[in-house]
Amino acid sequence: MGSLSCQLRPSFAKFSAPTVGWLHGLRQWNGWLIMLLATGPALASCFHYFILKDTIFQKMLIKKDYSDANRQ
Repeated sequence: MGSLSCQLRPSFAKFSAPTVGWLHGLRQWNGWLIMLLATGPALASCFHYFILKDTIFQKMLIKKDYSDANRQ
C-alpha cells in the first residue's frame, strides 16, 4: 500500500539575491535597534539608582492592599 503525502507550497516565491541581502541587512539593523532601545531604560535606571540615589524604584513597586479584600 502506498503512503499518502501532502506537499505544501512555500508561502513566498524565491527572492532574488539582492533582495535576500537587503532583508538580511534589515534584520541585522532591527536587532541592533532592539538592543539600543532596551539599553536606554537600563542605563537610565542604573543612573537613578547609583548616581542620583533617589527612590524611583520604590515608587514604581506595585503594593497591593489586602485590607480591602477582607472587608465584606
